[in-house]
Amino acid sequence: MNKLVVEIDEKDTASRYREEAANNHVPQSTRPCGESSSDEDDEDTIVAWEEGDPENPYNWSGRKKNSVLVMVMMLIINSTMGSALPSNALPFITSEWGVVSQQQMVLPISVYLIGE
Repeated sequence: MNKLVVEIDEKDTASRYREEAANNHVPQSTRPCGESSSDEDDEDTIVAWEEGDPENPYNWSGRKKNSVLVMVMMLIINSTMGSALPSNALPFITSEWGVVSQQQMVLPISVYLIGE
């Protein structure tokens, strides 16, 4: 990306941040959330989207938002079920292979959770 464009975007973003902070009565010394202060870098890093930017989640269609929501829910359920289902099968697994040690009984779930 052209360095001039980046500098203009940074200056524009910084001026928008200062204007927003002034409108909301935020003291100028307050840093945005997630910012850390260092001696070498006193500049604020501001993440912003342009108006109508398709990468901004607020501009996503309802279908895309719902798709992301369903996918995240499926991943969470998959993770939970992946560790819970073998626990119900442990009595059958231990009787099939004659496992009597408590440490060996929890081994399948432990190995799965370590690998996850």
